[in-house]
Amino acid sequence: MKRALAALLLATFIACGRTDPLTFEPLRPVADRPPADAGPDASVDGGHDGGARDAGPADAGADAGRDGGIDGGFDGGRDAGPDGGVDAGSEPGLAADDLVYLHDNAALFTWAPGTNVVSRVGTVSCIRPTDLAIDRLGRAFMVSGSTLYRLNLQTGVCTPFATLPEPLVTLQFLPAGVVDALEEGLVGYGQQTYWQFELSNGMALALGTSSLGMGLVPSGDLTALDDGGAFLSVRGGTCNDCLVRVDPQTGAVVERLGPIGASRVWGLATFDDTLYGFTASGGVLRLRVGDGGVQSQQVATSNVSFWGAAARPGARSRRDGG
Repeated sequence: MKRALAALLLATFIACGRTDPLTFEPLRPVADRPPADAGPDASVDGGHDGGARDAGPADAGADAGRDGGIDGGFDGGRDAGPDGGVDAGSEPGLAADDLVYLHDNAALFTWAPGTNVVSRVGTVSCIRPTDLAIDRLGRAFMVSGSTLYRLNLQTGVCTPFATLPEPLVTLQFLPAGVVDALEEGLVGYGQQTYWQFELSNGMALALGTSSLGMGLVPSGDLTALDDGGAFLSVRGGTCNDCLVRVDPQTGAVVERLGPIGASRVWGLATFDDTLYGFTASGGVLRLRVGDGGVQSQQVATSNVSFWGAAARPGARSRRDGG
């Protein structure tokens, strides 16, 4: 399979534990590009395979031919000039602060915790996405294979942003002060490496590895709390769909919390300071972590096969005064 060969070639390029930065390839401005299809391998199927969604990642070389200049850049709203429409207030399709955003392999959805209603937004234009991430200003990014997209959360339109060093399993913004002293940090687990991405200059820093010890690998999603705590769904070894707490600065497991109590938990998100899991069978789970491990309570069901989830940091129900 192309993806397996690309991963092998990539493994010869990326050393485990590497800390020097690489550059990821920015894409041409959208106006200069034909419609993108994310380049996924047509032979992929519909599950996970111990750290990479089988149905999601494109092969690692799918976008290797993309070239050209940056598409306006991303600077977190830090400069006063135009930057491709990503400065605070100029971005269409921002996240609401009372919804969780979800996707399957082809469409975007919302879940309203206040009413437990799952609603379909529409088809996403990037093919077989594996995860999405939302920053504190409500700007969304989606990953399909090794291609990173900007995502309009009202329309589902994906705008190609960059080609990453390898296909990603997870994507998540971390609070300022965790991996960046002043700004939120965008991180993700790939098939080989735990990365930090600096989108203003195209730098990718290898913070750690996706091999988490005892046979564990990322299997679903990563989410973070406002205090910097981070949780990851994993599988492998004797664990099938387990939850771990990770060090967000290195990606390493710091605590094995135990089985989640449901299978194929491919989405994680925090809302009202509560951790939620979303399954490939359409379940919405409230997760509580304590001395007894992980307690899961199903709070909603749907006919959607959830592949990824994200909420705006600090998202909470309006009834709670958020």
